[in-house]
Formats: sequence, C-alpha cells, structure tokens
Amino acid sequence: MSNIALPSDHHPVRDVSMHRADEERLRESEALYRSLIENTSDGIAIIDVDGIFSYINPAYERIWGWAADELIGQQFVELIHPDDIALSRATLGRLMTEPDGVSGGEIRVRHKDGSWRIVDGTAKRLPNGSIVSNSRDVTERRQIEQAVTTIRRTRTVTLGIPRLRQPLPDVRPEKGTA
Repeated sequence: MSNIALPSDHHPVRDVSMHRADEERLRESEALYRSLIENTSDGIAIIDVDGIFSYINPAYERIWGWAADELIGQQFVELIHPDDIALSRATLGRLMTEPDGVSGGEIRVRHKDGSWRIVDGTAKRLPNGSIVSNSRDVTERRQIEQAVTTIRRTRTVTLGIPRLRQPLPDVRPEKGTA
C-alpha cells in the first residue's frame, strides 16, 4: 500500500459539496445564456469552418423564414444575394486569419418566401474556428429611408422650378376687355 500524503486541509465531504455547488452554478449560467440567446430579437447563427450552418436561434428562423432543421447542414453562401457573395467570402476569409477580429455590415439574404431581405450583422471567430453571426432584418428601415430620400429629391426638384416658388399670375381677362 502506498503512502499518499493528503494536505492537512483536505476534507472529502467538503470537496464533494464544493463540486456540487460548482456544477449548480454552471447549470444556472448555462440556463441564463440559453435564455438570452433564445429570447433575443437578433438572429444568432454559428457557421463552421466549412461555411455550413451548425446552430440557429429562434430569431434567426423568424428573420430568414427557414426552420433550423432546414438550414443546419446547409452552406451559408447559398442564401446570400449573388452581388453580396464576394463581400461575404472576403469577410469570412478575413475572420479566419484574424482570430480576434470582428466584422460587420449589411448583406442581402434570401428569405424562404423567395424575397431578398437586408440584414445588418456582426461576425466574430470563435476559438474552434467557427464564426458566430449576430444579425437583424433592416429591410423595412432601408425601404423607409429610400422613400424619404425619393420624397426629398422630388421636393428639391419641384421647389427648384422658379415658377412654382412664386404665386401664379392672375390670367383672368380684365373687365371690359373680354
């Protein structure tokens, strides 16, 4: 039998109790983070090193219209507007070479109904090489901004016509000349 010297402050019962308390704190922490991820209005996805969806939260499903089981295992770039693919690939490539890098911007993505949605997102590389993406649908906001811009342009053009800035002249015939 070997002689193992235990520290004088070693108490097996206390060690088990501390281990159980640590496990409980870990469970509580996991529940808190799960609640934050599942109840946020931002879409959160994890894309693995091959560009394949590996996780999607419920908000992501609402934004894109696809259920998690329809997207998990699919290539991320397949849903990106053709004009935005080069930008997305460049961003992912940059994140792969800059482990602490964060990248953000807007891209257009295909909704399940076939429409294109504008999403504003931020992406960061995780320690395992995957990318976590946080995004929100800004399509409606961009449409409103475009409408306001159009109205302003129209108003500027209209107000730029000199005759429309002044009252119209009275073109009624003078009394006695008609």
